[in-house]
Amino acid sequence: MLPALAFFMMTFHMIAITKSIVLSTANVSAVDASMASVAALLVAKAILIVDKLAIADLFNSVAWRNVVWRTLLFYLVTILFHLLERASSYYLRPGPQVFDIGEILEWISWPYFLVMQMWLLVLVLMFTLLREIIQLVGHDQLVRLLTQKRQG
Repeated sequence: MLPALAFFMMTFHMIAITKSIVLSTANVSAVDASMASVAALLVAKAILIVDKLAIADLFNSVAWRNVVWRTLLFYLVTILFHLLERASSYYLRPGPQVFDIGEILEWISWPYFLVMQMWLLVLVLMFTLLREIIQLVGHDQLVRLLTQKRQG
């Protein structure tokens, strides 16, 4: 769980910083940092849970199929968590708390949601690909390859 947590903690905080700069606030609030940390913990836990499911090993015979399949599984879980996060932020706002799906769907900023889904897909793909490469090559061999001097 630690590699997933470290990867998503770093990338989600980068997204929070980028969001604040794009919105011209140039600072990251404690709420943004907390949400990024909680999201990273949830995604790391979701990856750990999905990895233990039998369905995760369905296309384990060829590396690229395994990467695509696990990316799809992990991504579906992150979509669910992102929708739950947006719904919970709706209920944490000031004002009356009435359960109305239509109102929640109108409240969600769909362009922002879709951009975040684009980032999540790329990040999950990168994580899954890196993890598969490390499993194929081996941790010790990867460290040796990255630390040896180049010839030439």
